[in-house]
Amino acid sequence: MSNNLYPITYWYGIRKEFLSRERLEEAREAGFNLIECAYDTETNLRVLALCAELGLRANVQDPRMSIALLGEPGWEAELDAMNGKRVLVVDDVISTGGSLKALDELAEQTQCTIVGQAAVLAEGDAAQRKDIIFLEPLPLFLH
Repeated sequence: MSNNLYPITYWYGIRKEFLSRERLEEAREAGFNLIECAYDTETNLRVLALCAELGLRANVQDPRMSIALLGEPGWEAELDAMNGKRVLVVDDVISTGGSLKALDELAEQTQCTIVGQAAVLAEGDAAQRKDIIFLEPLPLFLH
């Protein structure tokens, strides 16, 4: 594995046809340790399993939440499926907390229990918050 100086190296925007064990092994050997999963549920589960086997972290985006956040017709059934569930709200980067707040508001429409809020990175003041879990702080660079 590469001697990367950064605690998190993020591989984002992988085309679905490149999602294979061999390709993820190459990413690991190149020093990537966090893989983005923003596909259909079946593909996300396959990538999660491969990442677990290869010792990689995965950031999964469920396409159903995008539909709910955009308010497109049909998302109500997805929220109904959350009733009675324990839910961990996860975002890629927390800056102002606006996305988490929007997800919390959606969750309030159900009978689920939010057990925590997490992110891969916390930017700026968000890294000081005690109500979120995050892997690493993301420093702000001002010009």
